[in-house]
Amino acid sequence: MKLMTMGHARHGKDTVCEILRDTYGFTFESSSMADAGKRVPAETTSSCTVSCEMADMLVDNNGSLQDLRWEVAGLVKILRDWRG
Repeated sequence: MKLMTMGHARHGKDTVCEILRDTYGFTFESSSMADAGKRVPAETTSSCTVSCEMADMLVDNNGSLQDLRWEVAGLVKILRDWRG
């Protein structure tokens, strides 16, 4: 199974992936370009053309880290039920 995390810069994409890795044994590759600012100018927010309407499942990251862990746990349950 392949998952893709989407969102604007510094909105917790890697944090979600780290929870999936550390708690549930998933693997991930970060697409973060933390050091890219040394090579290319920063992109504007208009360059992010993905929206939540394009996703089949959403994880809300507007609460605490513990809230996020609960959101990820719910996602994992859905994925495991879906796979059977």
